[in-house]
Amino acid sequence: MSENSPLAELLSRHKAATQLGDAKLARLCCEFADDPLFVHRSNIRNWATGQSRSAQNWRQIATLATVLGLDREQANELLDAAGCSSLEQIQRALKPEDVRFVAHWPVPSTPEPPQDQQPKPNYEEELRSLAPEGSDRPGNHRH
Repeated sequence: MSENSPLAELLSRHKAATQLGDAKLARLCCEFADDPLFVHRSNIRNWATGQSRSAQNWRQIATLATVLGLDREQANELLDAAGCSSLEQIQRALKPEDVRFVAHWPVPSTPEPPQDQQPKPNYEEELRSLAPEGSDRPGNHRH
C-alpha cells in the first residue's frame, strides 16, 4: 500500500468486512448505476491501495458506500476521505437524476423540540388587541 491515506484505510476495512473483491465491487457499482463503465475495478484497487487518494466523482463513492452497505456516518467518512462533499451537502444541491445515488440515506428530518423547550404562546398581546381602547393599562378599570 502506498503511504496510508484515509481513503485507502477506510475502503480496505469496509472491503474486508464484506469480503468483496475489486472486480465484484466494480460490477455491483456498475449494475447499481446502470452503466457498465461507471467505475472500473482498477479505480477501486487504486483507492484501496492509496495509489489514488481522492475521487473525481462523488457518485462513484456514494455508490460504493451503498454497495458496501455503509450507514450514513460511514458513508460520510468515506466521502470525506475521498475529498467529496458530505451527504448533507450533496442532498441540499441534488439534481433529480442524482437522487438514486443517495437514496440509501434519506434526508434526516429535523426533530421537534421537546414540549418544555417549545416557545410558549404570548396571549397577552392578543388580549390587548381585543380589549376596548384605554383598558390595556393595569389599574385602568371602568366601574
